[in-house]
Amino acid sequence: MLLLAGCEPRVTRLAAPPDPEHVSFVASSEVRRVAVGWNDLCVLMANGDVRCKQDFRPAGVRRLGSFVTVRGASKVAEVAAGHHHACARTDAGEVLCWGRNDAGEASGDEPFVRSARLVKLPAPAAEVRVGDAQSCARLTSKAVFCWGKLAGVSHAPPTPIDWFNDASTLGLATDATCAVVAGVLRCSFGGQKPLEPVAGKVRQVALGRWRGCALLDDMTVRCFALSRPSNAPITEKVPAWAEPVAVTDVTELSAGIGHFCARRKDSTVWCWGSNGYGQLGNGTREDSKEPIAVKGLADATEIAVGGDRSCARRAAGVVVCWGADLLADAMFRALTGLSVDPGPPGPNDSLVPEELRVPMEYSK
Repeated sequence: MLLLAGCEPRVTRLAAPPDPEHVSFVASSEVRRVAVGWNDLCVLMANGDVRCKQDFRPAGVRRLGSFVTVRGASKVAEVAAGHHHACARTDAGEVLCWGRNDAGEASGDEPFVRSARLVKLPAPAAEVRVGDAQSCARLTSKAVFCWGKLAGVSHAPPTPIDWFNDASTLGLATDATCAVVAGVLRCSFGGQKPLEPVAGKVRQVALGRWRGCALLDDMTVRCFALSRPSNAPITEKVPAWAEPVAVTDVTELSAGIGHFCARRKDSTVWCWGSNGYGQLGNGTREDSKEPIAVKGLADATEIAVGGDRSCARRAAGVVVCWGADLLADAMFRALTGLSVDPGPPGPNDSLVPEELRVPMEYSK
């Protein structure tokens, strides 16, 4: 990348692998969903298996490759990727978690969960969400259960969060848990009694590390700090403090650490916030307080954002991603031939959408 203001980034393309004929990729139709975490990228396959770029098995049995199947996860309907762990909801409503478990976010007491572990819940789950060190499930019984780090206490077992009963959707962050209940967004910060940061009827919430955003019924977006306003009166009712974002006709919202993306009704994707790794997708590394259009993406049907990365599915079924360290896996990089921006801070970042081709599994 040429570090000159106003210049377009220089992009190079890797040479083809020496023996490309032996490389096979799964069809785009085989990838049902993408889950983007802070340190991982997982795909839900059409057969119900989950494959992640990180390999959580002991070093002696790891495979050289990308998107390794998660052991014990099958017939999966939904995947959520967090900081160093992930959870899945099966077709039957079971919740499975794996990965780092410092605070019990994958359930149990072991520091690391190598294969998908069943989380014992009193009813099937309708939704699963994960944060840094916390995981939550919205049950078909309309109750919400969370485990991991709750109100500063680690290794909490699945615990009912009565404030969020009857929620329609959940959102988790480092020290915040939010839920939409009858169109009202309620957020608990540090385990305290929930506040209502947004005025208006909310249909979806997306939480970053320091800020959250809500998609309202009128297809507009409002964003707010993930903390009680310092100037708010110490009363039972705290006035809403969310502020509008200059984007309209939004149908879907998703959040990373410090950036947000919105899919509009016209199938374009607009992102704003931090952009040091190209996660806004406009070909630069410049932050933007205002939403800017992702370059060359005008047919998105869904989006998935997490960490410093962003992904979207295009109308033809192809998944594209952009942002931090997507090319760090040397084998994955050689097999896919994705573009590489050679400039700092990360030589493996993608500044514009690149096709996410998932290679067939094989071992060495």
